[in-house]
Amino acid sequence: MSKLKFLLITVLILACSSLFAKEYTIDNVNIRAEINANGTVDLTEARVYTFEEEFSWANYTIRKSGFTELTDISIRDAQGKYVNENTEEPRTFMVTTNEEEINLKWFYEAEDETRRFTIDYTIHGALAVGPEWTELFWTFIGDSWKKTTQQASVRILLPGDVGKDSVHAWLRTRNELTQTIPKSDGVLVNVTQLRSDQSLKVRFLFPTSVLATTEITAPELSLVSATSEEQAYQKQRQERIERRKQYASLGWYLTLIVAGLSGLIWIFFFSRYGKRHHPRAIPDQLYSPPTSEPPAIIGWLMQSQSVNGSHLLATIFDSARRGYFKIHEEEGEKKFLQKKKPRYRVEKAEEPSSVDLLDWEQDLYEYVTDQMQDDSIYFDELTDQRSDMQKWFSKWAKSVKEDAKSRNWIDSESVKGAIINGVIQSLLLAGSLLAIYWAGGFGAVALGATLLFGLLSFAIVHRTKIGEQVYQQWKAFKNSIKKGSGRQFGTSHIDKMIIYAIALGVSEKYLENWLAGTQVQLAHIPWIVFMTSTSNPAEVAASMNALASSGLTTVSSVAGAGGASAGSAGGGTGGGAG
Repeated sequence: MSKLKFLLITVLILACSSLFAKEYTIDNVNIRAEINANGTVDLTEARVYTFEEEFSWANYTIRKSGFTELTDISIRDAQGKYVNENTEEPRTFMVTTNEEEINLKWFYEAEDETRRFTIDYTIHGALAVGPEWTELFWTFIGDSWKKTTQQASVRILLPGDVGKDSVHAWLRTRNELTQTIPKSDGVLVNVTQLRSDQSLKVRFLFPTSVLATTEITAPELSLVSATSEEQAYQKQRQERIERRKQYASLGWYLTLIVAGLSGLIWIFFFSRYGKRHHPRAIPDQLYSPPTSEPPAIIGWLMQSQSVNGSHLLATIFDSARRGYFKIHEEEGEKKFLQKKKPRYRVEKAEEPSSVDLLDWEQDLYEYVTDQMQDDSIYFDELTDQRSDMQKWFSKWAKSVKEDAKSRNWIDSESVKGAIINGVIQSLLLAGSLLAIYWAGGFGAVALGATLLFGLLSFAIVHRTKIGEQVYQQWKAFKNSIKKGSGRQFGTSHIDKMIIYAIALGVSEKYLENWLAGTQVQLAHIPWIVFMTSTSNPAEVAASMNALASSGLTTVSSVAGAGGASAGSAGGGTGGGAG
């Protein structure tokens, strides 16, 4: 499987899994902050969730800022109060703290339903008390929620009526869908579609005279200073909004430019370097090995220019075919609740001449023989020293690749074009990130384009004329194994064709059916000593398939398979569900 196909399949699987993931929404949040005469604040927050699929917990975090103590915590729903126990049992909750926040987590059982949870607690030390004016500056909804809040309201209540003209409230939020309604005993704030990355902060000033406390904690606090600070904040905010609008406009242009350039650059390099060769007169099916290169080299060409376990196994088999090894099928041990499987032993042949072995074939021969005791070793023992074999295989695969590349089957100019395109797309990727920063979600178009055309660099690489010729011939041979009649192959050199089939990554299903169709006999594979003495082609095919499967499972385990104070806001909440 090509790398590009693998990436596309992975993205598709992730996308499909997200479609079937369980989901929830936060439909409504009602917050009531009742300021007491003693300076404490009783906060009640009711949250309405709608769950799809099963959910068993939710949490609510409060940042440790702008207050001294949090007490009288309780959580309830329509069925009553939850118990504060650290058991994770349904209808219990727990409270944990760290240096930055307090985390409330409660447990329940919900499935495809709407539930309303109410959190109550008392806040101490949250008021900045001045000589004439007192301030509650609180983040009622923080930017750490996992979901958008569809509708929210905040009602701040005073210990007594002071008149609408004596209450002052300012909002700090990036959400534009807000409404502030002064009341004689406080203020009401409404907000719609508060995104998970948006917070809702309310700065509320009221006369100190309504409090029973006489301790002044913010001597410099006044209506004039607070109004001045908020005017300055709103001015700065408006300036930021204007800059963002300007950047957003630039971001749109940048997105279009980057996305357009990304596509045009890829088209340029593909048209210049990516032109394929189309050899003529190659039939759709071939019934004998079309060229004489070693199986691992052909496997490299046919399997995305990579070296894997099937190529290692094919090289072992090819060495046996050429007289360097003898492979013995033996009866294996029966494992619990498993069908008894045969075990395969590689035996060193009498000292053969190594003049006809390539360097990397000789390297494999020496590695296998070095692992032997009494001149033989079982396949499953080859991987006993897994880390050592992995290191060896890495070097061996590099040698095979170097040999394969030396045959000039891959167009070097197309590789150069792919590399240059990849480098340029990487530079454009930085521009796409700037486009996202300026234009928000629309900038993702540029990001997607640069990632796509960066991946499509692989599509620029192609084979040379001779490389394409060899590729198409071996493709026809592989197609013949999968689709053609086994009898059309004959039995001459069938053992060599088996080895090529393994190197090509032919699956077990096709391999066994094909071998049975060729009427393969034990005599056709003299370098394997099977336990059976039958001449039944189907049984011989099944035995050969079992050997290939066992060997590939063994070597692939190490070689690779083939085939998340006054004027300063306190609090701040966040949370999620699962």
